[in-house]
Amino acid sequence: MSSRMRGMIFMTVALLTWALGEGARNSRVVRTRQGALQGIMLEPDSPLLGPVEAYLGVPYAAPPVGRLRFMPPGSPRSWDQVRRVTEFGSVCPQIIPDLSNENEALRFMTVGRMNYLKKLFLYLQRDQSEDCLYLNIYAPEMQSSGSPVRRPVIVFIHGESYEWNSGNPYDGSVLASYGQVIVITINYRLGLLGFLKTEENNQIGNYGLLDILAALQWIQVRPCLQSSYFTPWDRQSNLICVSPPLTVQCAVIER
Repeated sequence: MSSRMRGMIFMTVALLTWALGEGARNSRVVRTRQGALQGIMLEPDSPLLGPVEAYLGVPYAAPPVGRLRFMPPGSPRSWDQVRRVTEFGSVCPQIIPDLSNENEALRFMTVGRMNYLKKLFLYLQRDQSEDCLYLNIYAPEMQSSGSPVRRPVIVFIHGESYEWNSGNPYDGSVLASYGQVIVITINYRLGLLGFLKTEENNQIGNYGLLDILAALQWIQVRPCLQSSYFTPWDRQSNLICVSPPLTVQCAVIER
């Protein structure tokens, strides 16, 4: 596979690089157990890529605030009207690494890695909130005529050691269009809020991993996704995310 082709199909840190202006079309309305959703259409500049339906900031669990802080994720609330999901949900609270001393930082990383992180940090510094359990769905445009097409689902689980990062900066639209697959990115709790473990009996810890499981379960029962098989795509956190908790969950999903 050529480097040009790999560049086309791999997700990049580029928030909605396609047209997303005031005149953008609405997506179709899809139904979930919580209520109806309507996203936005992303129109490509390239004739090789077709339109993509983007559903951004879809809640997959209840906000982990108040009494739900340091608790396993609960079910998301329902809604009556069509919910517009055209903007990303908040980034989970996190402490972003300090790159102010570039000479020191370059002792531990390449120039390419540092430039990548600088671009990524611009998105992570915005709108941090504990109410952050949202996912983003990118799907090839569904044609109105004919029977629904069942497509593979790829879930991108962001890395960076469960301390910082978000699914929001990773634009899955190019991969969705080029590969004719459904791409989903997720946010999950990080740092102390996601992985604090105390001696208290009711503090089980690893809430971030439970968030990931809750997202996978939400995706599993969504008939609107029209999935034929499911693949979690874990970046850098694979030592944990392929361990028995996630393996058992993924085995339940039809493949």
